[in-house]
Amino acid sequence: MALPASSEGETPTLLPRRSALALPALVSAVALPRRGASQAGGGVLRIAMSASLRNLDPAKTTIGEKFMHAVLCFNGLTRMKEDQSVEPELAESWTYSDDLKTWNFKLRRGVKFHHGREMTADDVITTYRRILDPATGSASRSNYEMIEAMEAPDAHTVIFRLSYPYGGFADILSDRQVKIIPTDQIDDLATRPIGTGPFADVRVRRALHLAVPKPDVAEVVLFGEGAPTHCPIAPNHPFFASDVPFPARADVDGARRLLRGAGHANGLRVPLVIPVGRPVRERLAVTLQQMARPLAAPDVGR
Repeated sequence: MALPASSEGETPTLLPRRSALALPALVSAVALPRRGASQAGGGVLRIAMSASLRNLDPAKTTIGEKFMHAVLCFNGLTRMKEDQSVEPELAESWTYSDDLKTWNFKLRRGVKFHHGREMTADDVITTYRRILDPATGSASRSNYEMIEAMEAPDAHTVIFRLSYPYGGFADILSDRQVKIIPTDQIDDLATRPIGTGPFADVRVRRALHLAVPKPDVAEVVLFGEGAPTHCPIAPNHPFFASDVPFPARADVDGARRLLRGAGHANGLRVPLVIPVGRPVRERLAVTLQQMARPLAAPDVGR
């Protein structure tokens, strides 16, 4: 992340997703695997946020930074596209009755939570029962009170029965607060979130770190009025990790080798989401996108 040399002014923060390659990954020296391809694995992901996250439970998110975390670490049954249409995410497909009161969702097979267990219909039902329980305190509970009953005919099918017709039911299942959680990890959810989100392989993060030298990012985004850093700690702070070097220049070949080893020989595409009307963050997103573009295979992203 590039921080202004002065302590005054706006400090760019990490924001997930929109366009070709991942903003949070590159800014904080980590990177993203392919969105929507649920992966399990180890490693540590560090992302700078502009506010303290006091609770990592997606059902209890109330501010933008928590929403960002939710979409990075979890998935919903559906997701909203840029054109406001809805597409499957953890659901593979869905059908509905003529009266719009019965919705049948087929789940993707082989999707695993971060701790290695496969996601099943029980996890989906547990997620929604928990949101509907007033004791949970989910701010989105009222949005789903039309759910009268839920059934799991098999491990990969969930049937929602509504108390009244609702044609936009698949749309609201893309909400940031209804991400699917594992039934066996609920007790630790607030501090140790386990989801199906796209973060798993350290080689991908290292590849993007090698491909985009942070000194160059600071020069372009902040017009030379900043310095590279590893995290929210500024370079002039006594606790700054001055012994950790920054790559002097882009090592695209080394980055490509890491991506090939991680199973992305043809590159990968990860969307970025940036706030409109924030010039520093807009420049940061465009800069990272363009500087990471050489990682793509010759016939990808051209």
